Amino acid sequence: MLCWPRRQETWQKGPQLLRLFSVLLLAVAAPAWGCKLAARAYDLKAFWQVESARKVVFIGEVVAVEDVAPPPELERDQRITFLPYRWWLGKPERSVPARGAIAKPVGTDCDGNWDFTVAKGQRWLIAGYEEEIDGETVVLPSAMLSRQLDGGELPKEIADVLQTPQFTGMPLAAARKSILRSGWKPRPTSQRNASAAPFFRAGYREVEICTGTGLNDCIFNYTNQQSCLRVYTAGEQPQATMVINGTSECPARDVLTPSPPAGR
Repeated sequence: MLCWPRRQETWQKGPQLLRLFSVLLLAVAAPAWGCKLAARAYDLKAFWQVESARKVVFIGEVVAVEDVAPPPELERDQRITFLPYRWWLGKPERSVPARGAIAKPVGTDCDGNWDFTVAKGQRWLIAGYEEEIDGETVVLPSAMLSRQLDGGELPKEIADVLQTPQFTGMPLAAARKSILRSGWKPRPTSQRNASAAPFFRAGYREVEICTGTGLNDCIFNYTNQQSCLRVYTAGEQPQATMVINGTSECPARDVLTPSPPAGR
């Protein structure tokens, strides 16, 4: 028997199981005695590259927890309310309803990987997906990606990922969509040159400069509150340009006044 078909069968039992099934989509088919996980289930970088408008990443405090009667396939079912104070992915809200659960073992190595419960007053980095459950939009935290924050501080390896969205190797257009969806805003600069003009005309007002030689390396700038993001690309035309790197560097102050690019 495979884990995957069994989970598909439970999907048919009712909307109460939606949260369990949707989280378990992160596991790929495996024998009943094994559990093979897709990287996006446990690696924040891989999760970040998933194309989904339902993704959320935020830090919040648990302000309310209610244990409700669990359905047969769960040992515990929680209704949770978070008070978020920093967002990276998703539409910022003042209050976020979420669900937590502990599933009954089904005899595979996947048992326990998806269990998520909280206590009032805890602070969490939450990574997960929005889903409709019983007519309400709630967040389903990923147990393997979400972290309780001891002392309120993010571990450095997590902070580094959150500081710079993960899009290396993506086409520029797709990377830009991910960047803007993450809450970043284009940051126009003034020192554009003729080689940057095709990008500016295509709507990339955040392009700073392009080399015009070799692979035509370009720099694009974004801002999110007090944070900076610089995206480095290779390609002469927007539709054929790929992202090669991203850093948290800020542009020099003397290039921040917008002006039309040379060659326009």
